[in-house]
Amino acid sequence: MNDISTKVAPMENSMVAASPRNVQSQTAGTQALMQRTLAEVQVAVMMARQFPRDKIEAREKLVLDCSREGLASVATYSYARGGTEITGPSIRLAEAAKNAWGNLQSGWRELSRSKGADGVGQSEVEAFAWDAENNTRESVTFIVRHWRDTKGGGYPLKEERDIKELLANQAKRVERGCILNSIDGDMIEAALAQCNVTLTTKVTATPERIASMVAMFNELGVTKGQIEKRIQRRVDAINPPLIISLTKIYNSLKDGMSKATDWFEPEESTEDAAKPGSRAEAIKEKLRKEKPAAQEGKPGYDPETGEIPAEEKPETQQAGTQAEVKPSVPFSAALIGMKPMPGNTSQLDLDGWAAAWEAMCLAAPDADKLQLLQKNNAKQLAQLQSLRPAQHQWCMEVYASSLERLGGKPAA
Repeated sequence: MNDISTKVAPMENSMVAASPRNVQSQTAGTQALMQRTLAEVQVAVMMARQFPRDKIEAREKLVLDCSREGLASVATYSYARGGTEITGPSIRLAEAAKNAWGNLQSGWRELSRSKGADGVGQSEVEAFAWDAENNTRESVTFIVRHWRDTKGGGYPLKEERDIKELLANQAKRVERGCILNSIDGDMIEAALAQCNVTLTTKVTATPERIASMVAMFNELGVTKGQIEKRIQRRVDAINPPLIISLTKIYNSLKDGMSKATDWFEPEESTEDAAKPGSRAEAIKEKLRKEKPAAQEGKPGYDPETGEIPAEEKPETQQAGTQAEVKPSVPFSAALIGMKPMPGNTSQLDLDGWAAAWEAMCLAAPDADKLQLLQKNNAKQLAQLQSLRPAQHQWCMEVYASSLERLGGKPAA
């Protein structure tokens, strides 16, 4: 009684002679279907009134279900929006909440099929959730184009099986929203909190689990190298928090909430990496030109005052010459939309370590327009120097690509 999934069969190439016998048979079949549907609705309403839900019991049941690692691992998903990672309840958690809530039916159905202006088929689909106890109904009608995107562009779907699979994937996402709109929000929040507790306490980074996770990503077209590039470490060095984060990304990809390109950079072939004009080569060349004083064994600043030593200060420009003035770009603003920093950054404020990296680049030869290093920035720089080499490399790459993209120099 909890799941209703009604689909209308396609009408193309299925013309039948409209004989009186066929018309009479179809009319009788339609009437029988209507009577059966009406009876099911009446029974659902009667049972809902006879056995009303207990919200406290429903909440406790859902929280108890979320204490199982099996549900907690698939209960949430993540997707990127405006450079921010958004986390929400998945269709699996919505289904568990529907069962715990009780007297709630949901599903989807295909209403009609047609062809779009470009000749590609499309379906009109309705997803819904009906609360038999409160007699409220959430429904959304939308159009699904019979098209599958690929790296090369895409192609129209012709096989009925492929079309049904596409409709089901799209409809389940909309059905999830209808279910969540029919259930108290605090109940979902309590379930998400319990899922986080369950994953934190029960997830372990065993070799078997890591291998299984890599295999699951491979099925979605994400390679081991792409995973390692995102987390800035080898997969055999993954810790439990990273497993939780990657699991949410996997759920998002599997449910169609995001694409692999939203999380993982495309792998660069060996030939492309060797080209002089490639991005990797440009970053390496820029880093070679910068060569901070700290890499040469010299301090880039005075630890006590925060000043750059006199021998490190750039020479002033001769009078009478016109210097090229580039716009001053705050480093924190340059980071908007860039990829997340690897590892745990909760202890470092964005503006804090951004200012520290501005200070580090102050010692570079091309930073001649910057003011002297402030004392507090020196302390933050010392804190950053305790990070792992992978995080240092990440910061330098982001800094170089930000300057190249924005065409400016860091602000003082």
